[in-house]
Amino acid sequence: MLVPEASSSNGEPAVGTAAAAGFEVVAAPVAMWREVPRDLLPSTTVESGSLSLLRSDETWRVQGLAGGLASTWREVKPEDSSVELALHEAVEFTVQATAAGAPLAGARMYLVRPGLGVYSVSEPLGFGISDAEGKVSLTLSERERSAVLVSHVAWNASVFERFDETPAVVELGPGLNLTGRTVDPEGMPVTGVRLLGLSWVADELAVMQRHLGLSGPDGRFLLTGFAKGAASLQTDGGDLEYSQAFDLEGPMDLGSIVLTAPEHCWIQVVDASHGTPVPEARALFEGGEATTTDRDGLARVSPRFGRILLVNAKGYRTARFRFAGGGAAAETNPPPGLAARHVDVTGDAGAAAETPVVLRLAPAFTVEGVFVAADGVTPAASGRLVASQSVAGGSRTSNGALGADGSFSLDLEPGAYTLELTAGNTGRRVLEVSGSAGETRDLGIIVAPASAWVSGTVVSPEYAPVPGARISYLRPTEFGALMARMMGRVAEVTANADGYFEMHGLELGPSSLRVEAEGFAPLEFEVEAAAIQWVDAGFVELSRGRRITVRSDVEGGVVNLDPGAEQDPLGPMTGKVVDGEARFENVPEEESLRVRVLDEGVPVCERREEAGTGDEVIRCDRSTVTVTGLVTAAGQPGDGRLIWHSRQENPHPEGVFHTLGGSIRRTRVATSKLELMASVDHEGRYRIESMLPGDWYVSWYPLEGGGQERREVTVPDAPDEEVVLDFRYGGVSIEGIVVDSDGQPVAHAAVDVFPRRGAVVAGENGRFQVMELPPGVYQLRARYRHQRSDLTDVELRDYDDRQSLQLELLDNPRNDELVIRLTGGGGGFCFVEMEASPQQVTRVDNGVATIELPPPLTERARVACQVDGRWVLTGWQPLEPILERGIELDPFESESSIILSGEPSTAVQVTGPGGWDLGSLRIWFGGATVFEVGETISNLPEGEYTLRWGNQLRTVWTERRRAAEVEIE
Repeated sequence: MLVPEASSSNGEPAVGTAAAAGFEVVAAPVAMWREVPRDLLPSTTVESGSLSLLRSDETWRVQGLAGGLASTWREVKPEDSSVELALHEAVEFTVQATAAGAPLAGARMYLVRPGLGVYSVSEPLGFGISDAEGKVSLTLSERERSAVLVSHVAWNASVFERFDETPAVVELGPGLNLTGRTVDPEGMPVTGVRLLGLSWVADELAVMQRHLGLSGPDGRFLLTGFAKGAASLQTDGGDLEYSQAFDLEGPMDLGSIVLTAPEHCWIQVVDASHGTPVPEARALFEGGEATTTDRDGLARVSPRFGRILLVNAKGYRTARFRFAGGGAAAETNPPPGLAARHVDVTGDAGAAAETPVVLRLAPAFTVEGVFVAADGVTPAASGRLVASQSVAGGSRTSNGALGADGSFSLDLEPGAYTLELTAGNTGRRVLEVSGSAGETRDLGIIVAPASAWVSGTVVSPEYAPVPGARISYLRPTEFGALMARMMGRVAEVTANADGYFEMHGLELGPSSLRVEAEGFAPLEFEVEAAAIQWVDAGFVELSRGRRITVRSDVEGGVVNLDPGAEQDPLGPMTGKVVDGEARFENVPEEESLRVRVLDEGVPVCERREEAGTGDEVIRCDRSTVTVTGLVTAAGQPGDGRLIWHSRQENPHPEGVFHTLGGSIRRTRVATSKLELMASVDHEGRYRIESMLPGDWYVSWYPLEGGGQERREVTVPDAPDEEVVLDFRYGGVSIEGIVVDSDGQPVAHAAVDVFPRRGAVVAGENGRFQVMELPPGVYQLRARYRHQRSDLTDVELRDYDDRQSLQLELLDNPRNDELVIRLTGGGGGFCFVEMEASPQQVTRVDNGVATIELPPPLTERARVACQVDGRWVLTGWQPLEPILERGIELDPFESESSIILSGEPSTAVQVTGPGGWDLGSLRIWFGGATVFEVGETISNLPEGEYTLRWGNQLRTVWTERRRAAEVEIE
């Protein structure tokens, strides 16, 4: 039974619910919302404030409406017996869809829920269809937070992050065309074949669009509206089928596509230890429908876009199986620890349920429990669990969301793990667990530790409460602020009707919180918790900001407006160029601005503007050049790809995320730098049509593996000219093979090259190669899962020297681990740097930090830590003794401060003892790389500090328990 209750924002019965016309509830299964237009969904009108409905045992979606009020679209899970619908002011949201300047009938306007972080695909919630005038309307609550997708099967879709940011008229572009001819195995045309295409909408949101077509009398077909990038095509019904995924750079003609009879295979999933059937296992071929095994472990599967089958089941380790046949190619880049096992389907195997292909799943180590707040009763709200395991060369993580009651269950590979439990209403709990295959470890009730927490009241400039304001806290991680956001490590709470909020789980020391609310500029403010205590933020006053208008000749382009000198880890403001301009309301005042215009995802203009207070118009027109050239290796044409990164001072830590949406994969790089990719053809030539002038780093990745050391180039500002930049490389310097303890080749092992080089990946036969190393002595080490080889020395005497070697993986490799102990410390981060080596970052838990130092090990190292808000900075010291005994540090000796006073808005660089740049360290906590006048830098160790601003420099000495005030002139 479903019992919705309509209420207003203050919890009283909503105005209008008792009117003569009553109130309306739209309720249907979520699958129906995705397939049936909103105005055709079943609804019920009642006179009272409650309603009971019979429903099926699946998730439903509901909305309440009454007399100019509306609720947001809410989901009701099978275990929920009731739902309360809060009614707020209704908005009649109307959009006119056009194409080629004319009204577009039959377009769909979807509300879309963005995926969490970047791992999941955004979910369409429901839609309306445009009429003959191209208009489509939805009645929404003013509190609706969904994105909007406007699409048509023949035109390229547009997506907007918020419905209130969607223009009244949305012009859909033509996109790219996909053509071809459907034929049978004998080459004869097949008429009337329904075809379905998929492509990603060219936007930050992971949203897919559909493209439909029908083959004509001669078998020819045309599908339109594709976006550049990953796409797929498949038949939609019929006795014959076809499926293919590809990358689109422009219009594509597939030629004759051969339709074949569907391929089916019966599988049986069994326990690898006991051979017993595994019921309810989920089996999925890429791009296909998921299938669940029956009580005998049986299921029938159909490979379409690929021949790799993913199988998982509760209590078992996920496995991937590569089925032979169908032109299956070897995997070149499998997920870490999930290389596909080969399955050879011969004879009658798989032809019937009586002769299935047997797939064996290994039992997992399962961790279960319930996470609650420090009171021991309140469930962790919107909590997350992250399990980290140390492996050769680094670590790997598994994560999952906690249930509404704080419960969790996570299946892991056997071994030892560090568990991290977090939630918006609790402190952070870290546990160490280990287990073997088939073991279930029930951790019971896990009570969060007492933590620092902050409360406050969000108000307008008139000091009126701002209900519904969203307050977020980006939890510090060793991955840095930008990556933390992309991985979903953000706690968020909402202010109540009085504007009041509470945020729990703050780290000790300074924390940055962000406040966002409708009609106001985003605000970031800092609080500091000196101990596990309550912090009173008082009244948090929002401003309405200013209007920024960006004018550009890139019609239909996307504009990113980024307040602040650095990339905002929480994301820039985004708009589209319509009629030559994009408008941004509620832009924070007194912040510098970076404006970037993108055309189909490619940056074509970038501007930086100084901080201001009033409305402003910024011009940003296309200013790119065409770059072309030749790539050679040992005088021969190269192949593969060139990766270009814009050069940037103090970039944020970055990473790459892959989202698999059905048959197509979406790759997104989380970085504050610009990145471009250019394919190198068989003649060694490449071409980039649009590139911004400036300084770039370029890395070459040949098809045979082994990324080359990056080179720095400058692209001149030469409008309307073609810039030629050639890249010449030497030949192979080191080649070899990675083997296991039995001497068998190990596919996809990573081979690290020290110094100066990144890793190369071995192929299916275990072989690898490293190119163009200058003369010198190098160390190589292979790693795969928990295994690692010993370091092997290789000497190259000249540029033409070529060496071969074999690397054997070991189960118990030697650890080059540094242990840092911080007396009385709790949590935080440590930074370790060896001479001429990149900086390493590790987390501090319970006053201890450990980090494995990468070769080559130098003679000296230095350490900086921020623990419980206190800085510890050491100078250079011999490495060998500290590796043997570790480092003992006392953060409670850090009791001095520096106060920056004087000229406002002056940027100051601060270098402390040991030569540490404090700004470059605090970007890991979401801070800027420079300090500003008005800031107090607290909890510093005593010592000498150098301050630089403009062309001036000043040295100050801090003393314990004293503050040094520096006048910035």
